[in-house]
Amino acid sequence: MNSFDSVHLRVPIEGVLSFDTDRFGAKAELDEGGNPLTPVYTLRQGGEKPLGLGQVKVSDKGAELSFSAKILGGRYIEGLNFESVSRVVPVLRSIIEMEPEALLDADLFSIDSTNNIRPKDVRRAILAVGQVGAMNGKYRFSDYGGQGQQGFVFQARAKTKDERLIGYDKVREMAGKKTALPLGIENFAGVLRIESNLRHREQMREFLGLQESYTFRDALESDRKPNALLFDKIIGGGSSLLADLNMIHRTEGVGVKHIKNIGYDRVIELHGGNWRAIEKYIRLHYSATSNPSRVLGEMKKRLALYHARQSEAEALLDEVAEVRELLKVA
Repeated sequence: MNSFDSVHLRVPIEGVLSFDTDRFGAKAELDEGGNPLTPVYTLRQGGEKPLGLGQVKVSDKGAELSFSAKILGGRYIEGLNFESVSRVVPVLRSIIEMEPEALLDADLFSIDSTNNIRPKDVRRAILAVGQVGAMNGKYRFSDYGGQGQQGFVFQARAKTKDERLIGYDKVREMAGKKTALPLGIENFAGVLRIESNLRHREQMREFLGLQESYTFRDALESDRKPNALLFDKIIGGGSSLLADLNMIHRTEGVGVKHIKNIGYDRVIELHGGNWRAIEKYIRLHYSATSNPSRVLGEMKKRLALYHARQSEAEALLDEVAEVRELLKVA
């Protein structure tokens, strides 16, 4: 079942029962001729309002709202899903009253998909995903909160895509905030929070499978997993990771040393890192009177690096695979 956090939507006007006009400021927009239209009521800043509620605007088109799963209070960890959304309308009642079905039938402007997963080690998972994902040149990688161990951020370089995936240690993100206890910080122990932002209909089509209708209900009923889909798009299957790491390490040295390292690595790859096969190959290409000991010595050093890179890549792939599988079943 999909879970969402922040959402921006518009409830159809026929579903709005009432709202406290004393808490709203009214401003009439003008038509092309300068004549006043039906006023737009905007919730005033500074007054008390439910935790997690952002803007509220009411016009003859409906009620435009933005809110997050924080509106669920101590059940924040559940996120906005088909079961929890029924608790939103009663919380909003102090500001605006609406039919519960009207909230489900609201038109979506944007929505954030969230998953709370529990890998074996949150810190290692964050570092692995960041290191592997950074190899994809189509996405800009940065540290969440400026600390690599706290989380990662991937932002599409192409402005037309506007794709963004973040992952972070939820407890560390909540710690020290006044809302930590009311939102149940204890429920997030060991949680790696993954989020993606679906900001327009093209993204809702791709990641939620919406086609002709773009309502809150459609998003809640979608069987697609946006975060898993975007994760695979950024991270990929991992099959080329070993080659990518090898290419990075081949930048070692300059001039002749750099060229030699490339040659050594190529010989190692051709023989799958098998030392006996590599040794036979080198001796075969030396005359009977030549001593290849120096070359063999250098080759052993490069072979050690090769196996270290293999182990490093396999460990990274294991961490990444764990996150991928957890997202698929979240």
